[in-house]
Amino acid sequence: MQITLNIPDHKIAQNILWLLGHFKSDEVVITTTPEVLTEEAETYTDEFIEKYWMTFVLSKKDDSNYYKSDQYYMDRAKAYEEKTK
Repeated sequence: MQITLNIPDHKIAQNILWLLGHFKSDEVVITTTPEVLTEEAETYTDEFIEKYWMTFVLSKKDDSNYYKSDQYYMDRAKAYEEKTK
C-alpha cells in the first residue's frame, strides 16, 4: 500500500515524518519528494533550489567521468560567465 500526503506546513510535515519513523522497524519505507512545480512555472526559484538541492543531487546518477572532463570545466565557465553578466 502506498500513501501520498501533501502537507504545506513544514513543521507539521516534520512531526508526521517523526511519527512514521517509528514504523521503520516494521519495514515501512518513508520517502519524501520536493514540492512539484505547476506547469505555469517556467523556472525553479532560488528558494526552491536552496530548499531541495540535496534531493536533486542525490537523485541523479553518478556522473564522475563528466566532472573530470574538459566539457565540465567549459560548462562551469559558461555558467559563471552568464551569472556574472
